Amino acid sequence: MVTLILSLFLAALTVFFVVAIQGKLVENSFIGFAPGERRINVQGEGKVSVKPDVAEASIGVVTRGANVGQAQTENTRISNAIIDFIKNSGVADKDIKPINYSVQPRYDYSRFGRGELIDYEVRNTVQVKIRDFTKIGTILEGAGSRGANEVSSLQFIVDEPQKAQEEARAKAFEDAKSKAQKMAEQLGVKVGRIVNFNESPSYFPRFAEVYGKGGDGGPVVPPTPQIEPGENEVIVNVNVTYEIR
Repeated sequence: MVTLILSLFLAALTVFFVVAIQGKLVENSFIGFAPGERRINVQGEGKVSVKPDVAEASIGVVTRGANVGQAQTENTRISNAIIDFIKNSGVADKDIKPINYSVQPRYDYSRFGRGELIDYEVRNTVQVKIRDFTKIGTILEGAGSRGANEVSSLQFIVDEPQKAQEEARAKAFEDAKSKAQKMAEQLGVKVGRIVNFNESPSYFPRFAEVYGKGGDGGPVVPPTPQIEPGENEVIVNVNVTYEIR
């Protein structure tokens, strides 16, 4: 009799442990989840192509003189003539922004490593936004012919990319939700609410291969080609965590 009771007790205990172990296996059957958590993490990407509405270029003047005053006076004369020309070409004051102004001495170290003063160099650079694309070549050529000896970083941008970013973000969330639903189907669960997310937007302006640098302060006179703005790409990547049921 005692042996029968003991056998029944051991059988019941075995069943209890089997059920408990199976429950733990089900609880932890979701890849990457800690015990008790039922979440799924996915990444989504959204892309939007937009046509630029602004051309942006850096236009600089570099002058040298035996003294600082001489170099600055010459630089100011040339820079003012260029800015007046740019304004008369239809560019608004708000679209001309100084980005660099520097004065520094130049030395010759070729004689026994001892620095000998050569002259002073003054560098003045402005960033110009050109909204009428038909005037890009004319403005760059006109700046060069008036003494600009550094013309660089011509790029086509979207002045207000927020709308494109919102559209790309919506596409990224749609992509993430689609991926989450497919994964949930494979796991035999359903997608619930979003419990966490973050995003990383990216914007890629289009650079044009139109730039120049004058030797020894000489002016740059670029050609006036037909420059096409093409399209820029706005990309938003999101990382989303969903509850699953």
